[in-house]
Amino acid sequence: MKLGLSALVLIGLTVIPGCGDRSGGYRTTPVTIVNRSSAEITNVTAKGPGFSQPVGTIPPGQARQISVQPSGEASLQLEFEAQGKRHTSRPDGYFEGGGSYQVKATIEADFSVKVDTQIQ
Repeated sequence: MKLGLSALVLIGLTVIPGCGDRSGGYRTTPVTIVNRSSAEITNVTAKGPGFSQPVGTIPPGQARQISVQPSGEASLQLEFEAQGKRHTSRPDGYFEGGGSYQVKATIEADFSVKVDTQIQ
């Protein structure tokens, strides 16, 4: 009986720490999106593995910050409209959920997107 109780306690110690984590083990990562173009950027959506986060509108010269929750290793892709055209960037950058990653995506004058990540 003692062996069964020990096994039950060991299983409980292994399982219980993950029970309260509703994020699937991944924490959020801050993403700043900067509009360096001269046009208003509308219908912006940030996408990556495990997330699709609406951002809204970013006026010229302005920035928006969001939090995303990637499912593991991730890159960032932006979809947006500018001057009547739909733009989709290629996935760029590398980050993981939580940790100390800071992600910055810059929409340039030609509507290309550059993603920079830093670990703090």
